[in-house]
Amino acid sequence: MRVLVLWNRVGGLKPGEDESWARAEVAKLEGHDGIAALVLQPVTTAAIPHASPLGWCLEIRLAEGQSTRELVRGRRFAEFLDDLRLLGMHPKVLALELELEH
Repeated sequence: MRVLVLWNRVGGLKPGEDESWARAEVAKLEGHDGIAALVLQPVTTAAIPHASPLGWCLEIRLAEGQSTRELVRGRRFAEFLDDLRLLGMHPKVLALELELEH
């Protein structure tokens, strides 16, 4: 099971400030019970040739037997989402059951 958290960039920040903040916040989730792996990636438009930044995507791979409900109700994750909301980043949490096959 995977969980995706998508959120908007915050305007008015210097280049790199939003990335530094996002990476520091995501680091707080590392080692959380029930998280097997996580990766933070920037999200851009698919426009060619000039992609522009839109926000961020945090992909979380849950540990075996962990439910999305347990993750979302956990204190650290709830605080993470609350911070995103307070900063006006409009987080969206999505659950994906199937893995991509190669």
